[in-house]
Amino acid sequence: AEEKQLIIKAMEEGDYTQAGELIHKLYGSSCYCGVPRLKYISGLLDKLFQKKLIDEAQSAINSLYLALDDILEWHEGKNIDEIFGFSTAVA
Repeated sequence: AEEKQLIIKAMEEGDYTQAGELIHKLYGSSCYCGVPRLKYISGLLDKLFQKKLIDEAQSAINSLYLALDDILEWHEGKNIDEIFGFSTAVA
């Protein structure tokens, strides 16, 4: 959620360098998390920002927001440590 808000803020302020950096980081993270839709969309946006194709990136940014919303909605009420078998107790 925090990353989404930072991207939104950067886009609203016209700080496309910052937005591109945040999306690049998000793309890298999504490559290892089993979220193929987010990986695809953030990868596309990453390429657009690298090529300075800001108009095209602005046209596609809502797809990124929707993919993030879907992940955040899925995450609500779930204990990720429990899902993946990690215990939060310290021995």
